[in-house]
Amino acid sequence: MAPTTRLLALALALCGATATSVSAQNVEGDSRLRFGVFLQGYSLPARETVPGGVTGDVGGYGVGASFGYDWSLWNGWIVGLEADGVAIDAGTNIRGSKYNGDYLANVRGRLGYNLDRNWLVYATGGLAVNGIHYRGSTTSTVGNPNAILKESATLPGWTIGTGAEWRYYGSILFGEYLYANYQPFEFTGGFNINRQLDTEAHTFRLGVKWLIGHDYYDDVKYPRR
Repeated sequence: MAPTTRLLALALALCGATATSVSAQNVEGDSRLRFGVFLQGYSLPARETVPGGVTGDVGGYGVGASFGYDWSLWNGWIVGLEADGVAIDAGTNIRGSKYNGDYLANVRGRLGYNLDRNWLVYATGGLAVNGIHYRGSTTSTVGNPNAILKESATLPGWTIGTGAEWRYYGSILFGEYLYANYQPFEFTGGFNINRQLDTEAHTFRLGVKWLIGHDYYDDVKYPRR
């Protein structure tokens, strides 16, 4: 079973266990916990600026999970925090060397507005990290003619984006777009060549979340009969 498939199966099992206990919880106040899983398509443009300007794209698909907390404010506004992580497995070749993406993760704030009892639109932004590694050839020797060099890093950066949610009782369907920009990946690569890779990310997500506890619009302003 592929790593992303195992991750999805585990996330769905956790969500099933969570969903069975949601109805028994009663959290006072205008706030709510959210747990979700999602599928992500992403484009991760990469440009090797040192030793020269050559581009590639570490793009593909991934499976992720998120956990967040929202506070209801006034007149339909909410503010919240959310953390998420995505397992990815994609790469690109630049001048015979391969760069692979391993994971993406974010910790973001968000500000949203309830259009009605079911629809929420929001803007979001915060910190981002990009796990990436390089694989290339080192300087060959008589005893080691096929030497290989590996280098990996976790690149910090920032992210902004927007999304929309459609709620029905304790479940949420959502779509989201995020843009992220990361610090350069700098290292000494094969044949003792200094390298620098600049990366950014465009990600599109579709997924489902489960509310845990109190929901202002369902329980207070528009109680369902």
